[in-house]
Amino acid sequence: MSLAVGKEGDMNAMTISWGTLGELWGHPVVTVYVSSSRYTHSFMERNEYFTVTGVPEEKCSALQYIGSHSGRDDKDKISKAGLTPSFTELGNPIFEEANLSPSNVASSINRRSTLPSSHRRSSRYTRRGLGIHTMYIGEIVNTWIK
Repeated sequence: MSLAVGKEGDMNAMTISWGTLGELWGHPVVTVYVSSSRYTHSFMERNEYFTVTGVPEEKCSALQYIGSHSGRDDKDKISKAGLTPSFTELGNPIFEEANLSPSNVASSINRRSTLPSSHRRSSRYTRRGLGIHTMYIGEIVNTWIK
């Protein structure tokens, strides 16, 4: 799936594989994890909403592209991936190629670091230069299925 955040003219997207869909305090939610080393992290910190979308199997190469290229260096990575952004009624990004968006518009309702300090020293983080992951919990306020 992809995570997209920002507004028209100032957005970024990345591939996500860590996350959950569920219910919290009687509300449908999506939980995503974003490393502080990722360009998308700064977008998550300064925007109230984010979107999560799935794409059909024939578009999986687009997810591979946005997951392996940084928007810091490649300002045109979304179109190079073959994705066409459109925007929800609140102005949040979604992709026209998507076939499912379980959290078309999700409001971040909680943020916290996800790893205790003992895990931060693990080789998974130190050798790859990953920052600490932040957990974002967003309330699902709209679902779009193509």
